[in-house]
Amino acid sequence: MNALEMLEAIIAVGPAHRDPELLAHVSKSSGHYNMNKRIEFENGGSISVQASEMTYCSPRDNTGPYTAVEVGFPEGVQLPDSWESCADYWPRDDDDKTWRNSDVFGWVPVELIRELILANCPKLKATLSTKAARACTRPRKGT
Repeated sequence: MNALEMLEAIIAVGPAHRDPELLAHVSKSSGHYNMNKRIEFENGGSISVQASEMTYCSPRDNTGPYTAVEVGFPEGVQLPDSWESCADYWPRDDDDKTWRNSDVFGWVPVELIRELILANCPKLKATLSTKAARACTRPRKGT
């Protein structure tokens, strides 16, 4: 499963209906619960994407589908230019293009996360661009 497919699986349904392969069992002092595994990028970076009644997402429930999710603990993630409008809200390291890896961001629109994945997965982006180009050049019925 590539990074984009993993995101789509997370936002489609609530945690009780997610594929067990997406979940990582976590033990906390407050008990046991499941969290989504990290989404890993081609460039070696990764993020945590969570959506449930206990996280900063919309809707804030356990059923989904979700339009905004909680993103956290980024490692080696490059921000696409489309995130510039969020620069003041989501602090970054001194190089101004990488998040601090201790941050958690709530209610991040899913479309921004798709753009983030494609910015950090150039092979996936190229594959999707090629598929889209092919779809646009296919002959239409009746022409």
